Amino acid sequence: MVGSHLRGDHRTMSQRRRNDAPSGLRLHLACLAGGRLLLWGEAPRMAGARSHVPGPWHPFAASTEKLRAQLVSTIGPLPPRSVRRRAVTLVLPTRGRRPLRSTSKARATPDGRPWDVEALQLRGDVAYRLGRAAAREARGPGPLAGSTLRWLAFASERVRQQIAAGRYAPAIERRGGAWRARWRPIGNVEALTVAGLLHVAPPALFAALEPFESAEEALAQLHARLLDGALRHVCVRLGHGDGVGSPLRAHVDRWFAALLRHDDRVLGVGKESGPLRTLERALEAGRLGESVGGRFRLCLRLEPPASPDEEDRLESAPSWWLEILAYPEHEPTLLLRTHQLAALTGGDETGTAPIEGLLADLGRAIECFPLLGRGLDGPLPDGVPLSTAGALRFLRDAAPALRAAGITVLLPRELANGGGGELGLRMRVHSGAAGGDTGGELGLAALCEFRWEAVLGDETVPLEQLRWAAAQKQSLVRLAGRWVLLDPDRLASVCERVQATARRPARASAAEILRRGFGIERDPLEVPVRRVCAEGWLGRLLGAGEPTRVQPMPTPRSMQGLLRPYQERGLGWLVFLARFGLGGCLADDMGLGKTVQLLALLLLEREGDGSPLPPPTGPTLLVCPTSVVGNWQHEAARFAPSLRVTVHHGPRRARGRAFWKQADASDLVISTYAIVARDHRTLASRPWGRIVLDEAQAIKNSSTRQSRAVRRLEAPQRIALTGTPIENRLRELWSILEFLNPGLLGSCKRFEQQFSRTIERTGDEEATARLRTLVRPFILRRLKTDRSVIDDLPDKIETKEYCYLTREQATLYRAAVDEMLAALAGLRPEGRSSVVLPTLTRLKQICNHPAALLDDGSPLAGRSGKLRRLEELLAEVLERGERALVFTQFASFGHRLREHLAERFGLPVPYLHGTVRRRERDRLVQRFQRGSGAGILLLSLRAGGVGLNLTAANHVIHFDRWWNPAVENQATDRAFRIGQRRDVLVRKLISVGTLEERIDAMIDRKRALADRIVGGGDRWLAELDTDALRALVALSDEAVCAFEEEEAAA
Repeated sequence: MVGSHLRGDHRTMSQRRRNDAPSGLRLHLACLAGGRLLLWGEAPRMAGARSHVPGPWHPFAASTEKLRAQLVSTIGPLPPRSVRRRAVTLVLPTRGRRPLRSTSKARATPDGRPWDVEALQLRGDVAYRLGRAAAREARGPGPLAGSTLRWLAFASERVRQQIAAGRYAPAIERRGGAWRARWRPIGNVEALTVAGLLHVAPPALFAALEPFESAEEALAQLHARLLDGALRHVCVRLGHGDGVGSPLRAHVDRWFAALLRHDDRVLGVGKESGPLRTLERALEAGRLGESVGGRFRLCLRLEPPASPDEEDRLESAPSWWLEILAYPEHEPTLLLRTHQLAALTGGDETGTAPIEGLLADLGRAIECFPLLGRGLDGPLPDGVPLSTAGALRFLRDAAPALRAAGITVLLPRELANGGGGELGLRMRVHSGAAGGDTGGELGLAALCEFRWEAVLGDETVPLEQLRWAAAQKQSLVRLAGRWVLLDPDRLASVCERVQATARRPARASAAEILRRGFGIERDPLEVPVRRVCAEGWLGRLLGAGEPTRVQPMPTPRSMQGLLRPYQERGLGWLVFLARFGLGGCLADDMGLGKTVQLLALLLLEREGDGSPLPPPTGPTLLVCPTSVVGNWQHEAARFAPSLRVTVHHGPRRARGRAFWKQADASDLVISTYAIVARDHRTLASRPWGRIVLDEAQAIKNSSTRQSRAVRRLEAPQRIALTGTPIENRLRELWSILEFLNPGLLGSCKRFEQQFSRTIERTGDEEATARLRTLVRPFILRRLKTDRSVIDDLPDKIETKEYCYLTREQATLYRAAVDEMLAALAGLRPEGRSSVVLPTLTRLKQICNHPAALLDDGSPLAGRSGKLRRLEELLAEVLERGERALVFTQFASFGHRLREHLAERFGLPVPYLHGTVRRRERDRLVQRFQRGSGAGILLLSLRAGGVGLNLTAANHVIHFDRWWNPAVENQATDRAFRIGQRRDVLVRKLISVGTLEERIDAMIDRKRALADRIVGGGDRWLAELDTDALRALVALSDEAVCAFEEEEAAA
């Protein structure tokens, strides 16, 4: 009856809406302790300050008058005393001096700060009605579209289902000096429902809770209020709740009447509360009886002894307690002691049906743990005492066997996860001034003193406790205030090491300390090193990866222009590393000025007495891709004209003694990776003052000729510049850091074992955290999207343009897929790559244009959905007088595309690709940046994706997709970088219903993992089984668009 009336409450919003409802208001909810629910709102315009509200006033907070008007327009008239006005403080996302609007799209996690708002406290029935209204309006953009209202809609539906299933019962309680009638959930539905509601609850729902207040408790009480309010709402609509029964049943009738109306107070009781207390106990007993009805099962709970006093720790034998509990078969969360069970079963514990299951469990438990049988000759006891040795046998042997037999076992929290925390070591390092006052020539080879400390979790274990525990030679011991399971041999080893360095510190190189401290060199007994706490220069190094902890350096006097604040911090970080002879990777986002920061370092060390660095011992060798040699020349001439620059490149470059004569007369020598590999004997014949690698991802493969060549070069400091220190695999990070600080990460094989395999295959968080902490001092990375780094860069707006295939494309696509699947039949796994990878390339070419695959010189017009969309987008860009970059990964097809676009728009379209010579490349870039010529620049992804400054464009179009997002981002950042003054619109063209759409979705799902260092490439696709591969590349029905017929009809 009640459930059906809840389902029937479906008046539409249009029937309830009032003409005077506030427009543009957005409603939100906040849950207080005790389950009270508050309604507040954001107005479309700023409101005036409220003099009666203390603290910072939310500038967009709606008044309670507007809230009430919106509430009435949403759910209809409000019963008396159903809402109450109040002020509340909410902790909300804040940027600058204003709270963020709920509709804003923050690019980074903003700070949370307190803001005061006016609110309406909603009674349970009003909250339930609002939730049902929000469920009906879930898809609309109106005032109920916020995340907290959507959550209330979900919670109200769960309450409706619970009522329809009859999972509720009446109750009575005394609160606030008055007796109150309540509807309460029964059985185990409450815990399950609250857990589900908590799982989907948005953080904004708890914005009013204090840090010490439990969100789970507040949600449980809110759920109870919603259930109570929903039942009252239906009872009032049915006309109940107004009468009072006969005088003989006055108290019960008054209680029942209070259940059926909005006012839950039991009226007319006066001082005669005795009968109501009897009713309260009877109802509680009835609820317990319903919950415990049926068969009982056994639960064993191990309780540790109370903490022994310090003076008798060595003498007393701790007494553990194994408690015997019972629970109803259908209600496992309701645990009863044996004396409570006796009360419920009338004292008969030997043969009644409810405890047959309990006795059977007890028999199996005694077989697994015979000590449990002591004291079972008489009535069932509440438990049995155990010694520490008995508790150890229970933990190690009996508990697994009991669980395998289907018996519930509860262990102390500190022992529940296999032993209560692993004993480990902490290195307390003192590095003194070594490596600092000496100019840093020793670097990571500098010797440091260290002591070992024992730790359990985050707690330090005093040496006295460690000695006592080791002397016991037991596996179950008490350390740092908790019981733990330990290997006695490991405990003795830890105690021995701590004692040894307590008397006299040990010594090791800084590199060895870092390798041992972060798990690259494992302990023979596998004792983990939990943390490295260092003082002196090594402590400053371990904190150097945090930009806020680096002392910024002002712009050098000889530099043309001023560094930005984050660039001053970057320069300070480079100076810090240079002082200690350490290598570092400046991995700032593309466009943040890595070039300028490196030039500032070169200028700073040449400022004489005012410099924080000693004079350089020789010129700096800069190794970069050929495509950016000219850019480095121009940037050096622009920002650091006092530097003497030499370019070592081209067929006429100097060699042998002539080269070194040029180099000695220079401050900066610029060369390329290819030249370093060819001229490595000359370049490696003498040490350099510093070696810098630009676009350092070029050495990500440590076994290539150019990687080996740059590692053979010698210098007191090495620097790597890259916006993408990791593109595909963690091994790339090892290669870069092995160049910067040889030996820091151990051998490549050891690094693979300790980090690469566990992180890439399983996402191991502990290994990820260790690696991040170890490399953080040597990698400085800032992002353009972080407003704390740079706040005057415009937005980057990324969209996906979905395009349809033509019938010709679809025919070619299906044929390629069928050919691949036929070739895979019966093929061994090791031979799949030779079939799958070329097919993927062909499918991407077909998605671009049939001519990209056929390469037959045929016309391009009207044969590709992507090309048609590209023409539409470029027409809009040119009409607005703006400029666009168009990227394609297929360099040969780029020539055909350039010809077609030039003919289509009647203007010359430049094309920058890998075979364009450096001078011609520089000329193309300069003309485009000046605004000369066409507003379109076509680029191959590899040749034009790095090292270029193309901020004249504010549109970026990716004609085809590269499966590694880092490569696409590099290309996009040719336009989205410092110097860009307009919002950058990035469009990625994707063919609907093809592998492009499906892999794009997979990349999006894995983006969080990629950001943690694991990335793309397309070789992983070859490892898919045939069924998964078929599903990936299959052509969907919606992929084809017959726009040829549309054009013919037009």
